[in-house]
Amino acid sequence: MRIKARDRCWMALCCFFIVGNLDAQSRLEYLNGPEAYLGNVHQSQEVEYEFRMRALEDTLFLSAAKPSCLCTTTAVSDSVVPPDSVFSIRVRLSAPKGSRGPMAKFVKLFRRGDNQPFAKLLLHATIISSFSTSTPLVRFDTAAIGREKTIEVWIGNTERDSVRITRLDALCAYYTGRQDALERHALEPTTLHLADMVIAPRDSVKLTIGFRPDKVGTLQGAILIGNNESEIHIFLEGSFSDHAHTKQTQRRN
Repeated sequence: MRIKARDRCWMALCCFFIVGNLDAQSRLEYLNGPEAYLGNVHQSQEVEYEFRMRALEDTLFLSAAKPSCLCTTTAVSDSVVPPDSVFSIRVRLSAPKGSRGPMAKFVKLFRRGDNQPFAKLLLHATIISSFSTSTPLVRFDTAAIGREKTIEVWIGNTERDSVRITRLDALCAYYTGRQDALERHALEPTTLHLADMVIAPRDSVKLTIGFRPDKVGTLQGAILIGNNESEIHIFLEGSFSDHAHTKQTQRRN
C-alpha cells in the first residue's frame, strides 16, 4: 500500500502530539483532577479545596503556587516531592463581597529555577449574595438639566431570614466639557431613599435614586447596598442636556 507524502506528514504530526502529551502527563498525575467546582459560595464565606497530585519519574522541586488574585491563597504540603510521592495544594477562596455569579480562579505551579508554570489548577464557584436587584445596570436617555431625574430599583432578600441594610452609599462622577477635555466632578444624589431598611424573607423594597445637575454632562456611578456580610452594586449611566429642558418647556407652553 502506498502512502502519500501528505499522509506521512500528518501521521508524524499526530505521533508528535501524542508523545508530547504522554511526556507531560508522566511527570504529574492529578489524583482528583486539575479542576474543581465548589458550588454556591456566599459572599461572606471562605471555602477550601485540596488538590492532590503524584510526582512521576523525577523529583519535583516546587518553588511557588501562585493564585490569580488576592482573594485566593494557597498552601503547599511539600516543596520537594520524590518520584511516586503524593503532595497537595490547599486553595482557600474568599469571595469579594461585591461579586456575584460564576467565578473562575486559577493557581499556577512553578518549578524551582523556572519562570514558566508547568501546571495550572482551576477553581469554579458561583458567588451568591443576600441581596438581589431588579436590574444591575440602569441606563437612561438624555434627561433635562435643572429637573430631577428619578430612578426606581427593587432590592430583594434571597435569604430565609430577614436581612437588615446598614450600608447605602453612592459613588458617582459627572463629566462636563468637550469630549477631548472632559472635567470630572463628584455628584451626590438629590434623592437616595429605601422604603425600608429591613427586608423580609423573599421580599423586596423600593430604592429611589434622583439626580439634578445644573450643567450639561454625563453621569457614571454606582450605588452600594449591603451590610457587614453581603452587598450588591447597581451601576448607573446617563446624560443630561439643556435641549431636553427646552423641549419640555415648549410642550408646557
